[in-house]
Amino acid sequence: MIGRKAGALEDFRYSNAMKRADIVWDDTNLRDYLRDPQAKVKGNHMPFSGFANAGDADDVVAYLRTYK
Repeated sequence: MIGRKAGALEDFRYSNAMKRADIVWDDTNLRDYLRDPQAKVKGNHMPFSGFANAGDADDVVAYLRTYK
């Protein structure tokens, strides 16, 4: 997922907001999204309010980096 454009995986049903988001998933964009999804991609329909603890978002990004 790191390095991929948001909303670009062909066999997944994304919200229109995610499809229109001009984001490439890097560490910074992922952290921002995981902390506050609605602020990063306004109109996104994913039912996730974000991590209150910034360290949790950092941990998820570090985990996702293991999948290359």
